[in-house]
Formats: sequence, C-alpha cells, structure tokens
Amino acid sequence: MLYVPAELAGQVREAVRANAAIESALADISAINLELLRRGRLG
Repeated sequence: MLYVPAELAGQVREAVRANAAIESALADISAINLELLRRGRLG
C-alpha cells in the first residue's frame, strides 16, 4: 500500500480503475491470441 495525499486520492483512484480495465482487456486479448496460435491461425 502506498501513501497518497488526500488531494490526489480521486485522481489516483481513477487511474487505478483505468489500469485494471486495461489489464483485463489485455488478458482477454492474450487468451484469444493463445487460442489462435494453438489453432495455427495466427503467426
């Protein structure tokens, strides 16, 4: 856990949410790519 000044808490919270959404999307894309590689349809 990190200390965040109170005046930046809202901005940091939104950045963390955005980062989580991006990581989730990248995980989905990676899973699709792995499946396509397995099927020989990518690469």
